[in-house]
Amino acid sequence: MKIWIREADEIDFDKNLENILYGENKSVKKSLEQNTLGICAPKGIGKTFLLKVKRKRVQETGARCLPDNAMVDNINAFDINHQLNSFLSEFKNWVQIWEYALAISIIKSSGFDFFKDKSIYDDLKKETKFLLNNPIYNRTLQIMSYLLSREKKELTAMLFDRSNLLCFVDSDKVHSSLCIFIDKVDQAMSNQSIDYRFNRDFEEDVMFTNFWKYSQYALHIAACNFYSFLK
Repeated sequence: MKIWIREADEIDFDKNLENILYGENKSVKKSLEQNTLGICAPKGIGKTFLLKVKRKRVQETGARCLPDNAMVDNINAFDINHQLNSFLSEFKNWVQIWEYALAISIIKSSGFDFFKDKSIYDDLKKETKFLLNNPIYNRTLQIMSYLLSREKKELTAMLFDRSNLLCFVDSDKVHSSLCIFIDKVDQAMSNQSIDYRFNRDFEEDVMFTNFWKYSQYALHIAACNFYSFLK
């Protein structure tokens, strides 16, 4: 496939898709028609474009799509607390952080007065209550970046609430058909580590390369877990 000349961010998706020229090969058609939990391809091939086309089509079916005020959720760079380096060196921890971030964003988008559900809310850690009450942190990637910036003690306390949050997501209080469109996690990881590029030894380079891979693989695993958990 050829590299896209025009960025998907420059295309007006409010217009009819029929007026936007793109090729629907077998892989593209499959991604658009089926439950797609991840799109993987080199930069410039058209991942963002495909994601936005997918959102437009899904939204037309009446499904709830997040984020509310943009076609896709993206962030320039994650704010990673490098005191978490050892903790983040374990892949399973990335999966748990993503699950927590997804759960928080889903709960906050549900419109349900979560704070009146004393059976769950009272048992939550104060750090989790802060995120649920704070209107600044609504998007999944905003929440993810916030979590990655915490001290290890605070982060592990928040992750302790993950099972309670997942139980709430599995309840009938959440929209039965909800899709979250997340883009450019790879770039967010690349951008956050630029400042460290010239100050790292070989072992640190390996570690940050692993973080770059873990952040993307773990999101896919977390999405698969949610899909299996809720279907």
